[in-house]
Amino acid sequence: MSQKPFFALVAACLLTSAGACSQDTVQPAPAPPQAIYRIAGTVVDSVSEQPISRVTVAILSTPGGHTLKTALTEADGHFAFSGLRAGKYSLTASKIGYRPAYFDQHEQYNSAIVAGEGQETEDLTFPITASAALRIAVTDDFGEPVEKAQIYLFHRVHSNGMGEQLTPWKLPPTKGTGEGAVYLLEPGDYYVAVSAHPWYALNNITESGTPPVAHPANPALDVAYPTTYFDGVTNEAEATAVTLAPGSRERIAITLHAVPAVRVTLPAPPAGAGAEGQVERPPELLPIIFGAPMEQPDRSTMEESERGGTEITGVAPGAYEVREGERRRRVLLNLSHSQDLSSNAGSGAAALKVTIKGIAKNALPADARLFLFWGDKTHPRQPMQAKFENNECEFGIVPPGNWELFIGAGMSGFPIIATSFDGQMHTGNRLHVMGKPLDVELSVRTAPTVVDGFAMREGKGKAGVLVLLVPHDPENHTDLIRRDQSDSDGSFTSRAVPPGAYTVVAIENGWNLEWQRPEILARYLPGGVVVSVPDQPEPLYHLTAAVPIQAPITSVTSEPEHQEVRQVR
Repeated sequence: MSQKPFFALVAACLLTSAGACSQDTVQPAPAPPQAIYRIAGTVVDSVSEQPISRVTVAILSTPGGHTLKTALTEADGHFAFSGLRAGKYSLTASKIGYRPAYFDQHEQYNSAIVAGEGQETEDLTFPITASAALRIAVTDDFGEPVEKAQIYLFHRVHSNGMGEQLTPWKLPPTKGTGEGAVYLLEPGDYYVAVSAHPWYALNNITESGTPPVAHPANPALDVAYPTTYFDGVTNEAEATAVTLAPGSRERIAITLHAVPAVRVTLPAPPAGAGAEGQVERPPELLPIIFGAPMEQPDRSTMEESERGGTEITGVAPGAYEVREGERRRRVLLNLSHSQDLSSNAGSGAAALKVTIKGIAKNALPADARLFLFWGDKTHPRQPMQAKFENNECEFGIVPPGNWELFIGAGMSGFPIIATSFDGQMHTGNRLHVMGKPLDVELSVRTAPTVVDGFAMREGKGKAGVLVLLVPHDPENHTDLIRRDQSDSDGSFTSRAVPPGAYTVVAIENGWNLEWQRPEILARYLPGGVVVSVPDQPEPLYHLTAAVPIQAPITSVTSEPEHQEVRQVR
């Protein structure tokens, strides 16, 4: 509410007290009353569709996300917020035993409720999902609990239009009970992997740096636990997924079996390999789980070998990544027996240095990072990231292959127009990494334009629709694709859009589509709206034509090889 200046209030009081208000005084016309609206609905269980009482529902400002009011649902699950001005509002719901959620949430997107003339906002259905919990008990050959076991949890989810991906969690090491637990889990399929060392092993080193038991070099104690997956297998391809239903509380047990340990000998680095005055990093041996090296303390023993290299003992058979030297040479191993590595073993890794050109050094926000996403969508890896300093960043080790580059900085957009390396410029944000150090220059530009519009069917907007702003060449410019979710009136907003030609598509129930696959995306482009975003100083570009909502095309099938990979990944 606006306020009058202080001196005007004083003058009004004096005139009123003296009765000196003239008949000729013109009084300002009162402002018309502002329309007041209401948002109401029912919170229900996403499975049973039964109403849920005593759920805390909050209404938030949009944009800003500030909580304006809260309410507890009644016995029939009903909630209501009155006295609202016209505008957009977000709703959240929370209750013990349920996953906190935004209204109509998909991944990090949700639909705002638009209050205003002609908007239907008083009969909302807000489904929330009961959370799941998983407890993992780790025991040894003797049925005893394993302490300090490292448990990894991998959730199989559809993410960012790339198909099924594995999202990892690293649990705290187990304590004396040998158990780990995770609560508030989203229902779905999970893979569990456990890494540990036998407490009695010959080469098991404690935190103090000494063996836990003083015993002679007994070959029977030269043992290790291989990485073990549920249900009791050591090959990730044979791992069994744990399916958690909404509200379920599951407990599984994984038994670790000690096997003879193996030894790996790394050659001595060549003379003068390290920079002057720089301490050579010790080698690292990292277990590979579902295609990615796990960053964890290595409790095997490293000693200098008789030939001047490094000997690593007490290693369990399995897949590993070896990192050594200042250039962080990368060696992939599938250890089944002891072996000596040659100086040229494995695949050399790229020490990647990236420089941005085209913008001032102070143009990047302080939180700007470069993300590397593995280009093979059917064999996903975890993304890599590095923070920019003065428009530069470095990666110590990048596995060979095709990568897609993205610059992330909050809501700011810095699309990559081209990459330059090995004396050549390449259009787009793709980078092919070989086994050698690489200096890369990125040609980027700021993208201040916000594109908004409406997704509609038969003249009516719909909430929860997937909206994609697709560039002219999406295969080489994946970082230019913009995604949003329509609000209750069908409106959507795509931020940080650079100038260029695009097609806007709206897909109902499209959140599980693998739209990053060109053959799938191509099926929806003919039904979209073509738009050319101009190079203009104005920050907002409004689409004059509504984007028609398309139904998902169910005839799309994956190749047999892709289906086979998805069963594991």
